[in-house]
Amino acid sequence: MTILILFVIFLIFARATWGVYTKNMDTKENLIETQKDLENLENRKTDLENEISSLSTEKGVDAEIRSKFRVVKGGEKMILLIDSPDVASTTEVNNISNFWSEVLDLFSF
Repeated sequence: MTILILFVIFLIFARATWGVYTKNMDTKENLIETQKDLENLENRKTDLENEISSLSTEKGVDAEIRSKFRVVKGGEKMILLIDSPDVASTTEVNNISNFWSEVLDLFSF
């Protein structure tokens, strides 16, 4: 009988210990995640501070306006570079049309 009572008490303590252990593990995981979030936010803060300091100068404002809106100052000229059409796709279209031309010629259409 005494052994049974001791076993029940042991189970109660074991369950309580397991609960504390799982809470401890969850807390460690949350701490690691929170530290990563803090590091990301600090990096973001640094980036924003750099952007603010850049935009506080006239040169920085000019660069930002030019990059977002593609504008030039008075007296400047803008050059737009346009890529040439893709030669491979043109060749592929010509090959397909040549194939169907040969098929139609074969049947004399």
